[in-house]
Amino acid sequence: MKTVLLLSTDSSTRDTVTCAFAPHSDLRLVLASSFHGALWTMCEEEVDLVITDLGMPERQGLDLLAYMANYRSKVPVLTMSAAKPSRGMQGQLCWRGHLSTSLRPNVLLSYVREGLRSVERGDYRPVGLHDLLRVLSYEQDTCTLQVKAGLKAGHLQLVRGKIVHAVCGETEAESAARELLSWQTPWLRMEPMPTRLNETLVDQHLSEQVA
Repeated sequence: MKTVLLLSTDSSTRDTVTCAFAPHSDLRLVLASSFHGALWTMCEEEVDLVITDLGMPERQGLDLLAYMANYRSKVPVLTMSAAKPSRGMQGQLCWRGHLSTSLRPNVLLSYVREGLRSVERGDYRPVGLHDLLRVLSYEQDTCTLQVKAGLKAGHLQLVRGKIVHAVCGETEAESAARELLSWQTPWLRMEPMPTRLNETLVDQHLSEQVA
């Protein structure tokens, strides 16, 4: 039996996922209503796949996505949010693991099973910086994204999902952004945008490449 953790407080999302899992005895659904509740669940038992609702208050869904990238990279992750008609298509929206909350239960289940099979096949690709940036772009989020790799560190500032400033060591702007984007499996953390915003500007095309 495979255990799937869902982080969501939305009743419709919970009902959709519960309905999808109900007929399948080989899948066990565990619900969490907060970021810390999800972490506690993963401390108490082994989880085979995580679904995180990006509509959670206080960016809890995004925080869980970053946590999975940093500490549970071998566990497949699916993200869910309301479909935005102007972007993407129904089903997979802004990255390979991003789904619409309006998906039918059988379609949702197919994504869950494919995620589990990808681990068994050994070809699951963990969430990376580019994936997180695509999600932030789709959600039009404003934040500072801290990025670390070994002794190297930097950050990206995003306004409504677009990269407006980047720092990597003593380098700033577009060259810094390109350096950060080249790092393999960096550690990621989202923070509130500072009151004083630096806009150096990172080439618009660079934001579009990861969006």
